[in-house]
Amino acid sequence: QNMENDDLKNLLKSFFCNQEFTEQFYKAPAAIIHHHNYQGGLLDHSVEVLLICQRLCEIFPQLDRDLLFTGALLHDVGKIRTYDYDTVKIEMSTDSILLDHLYMSADMVNDHMKSLNFSEELSQKVLHLILSHHGPVSLGWGSTVNPKIPEAMALHHADNLDARVKEIIQK
Repeated sequence: QNMENDDLKNLLKSFFCNQEFTEQFYKAPAAIIHHHNYQGGLLDHSVEVLLICQRLCEIFPQLDRDLLFTGALLHDVGKIRTYDYDTVKIEMSTDSILLDHLYMSADMVNDHMKSLNFSEELSQKVLHLILSHHGPVSLGWGSTVNPKIPEAMALHHADNLDARVKEIIQK
């Protein structure tokens, strides 16, 4: 609502004003075993990451708020394709066996950005946030690129903080 960047606002609308997407997003889990491993967990995780990012923007006003908030809401959208969750037990989908959720998230978001005629620079920044949100490649957590802009580092830590705290709370 309060976003200044119309391109990023339209990107979010292209997802969240789509009924089929929102039904899947609101129902999907964020994981099988670890954090937010229940139906609706993806929504909970994404909102919690957004709330952490809001606080980070208060502490670090230099951050591109619109970019970071977009990353917070879209970093895991590929998880709607990662799990089969219409059964009692959450299981990996066929797609996720071959392609990780980072790739699927980036692919989905890239398709939307192309249809909205995003600039190359903004597209690269959004994709960078998604592809680096698991932190430095050396950690072996799935990122394909190291976080190289402040918003990517902030998103990585917000995502990890939410996941680790929730994992302990759920035990």
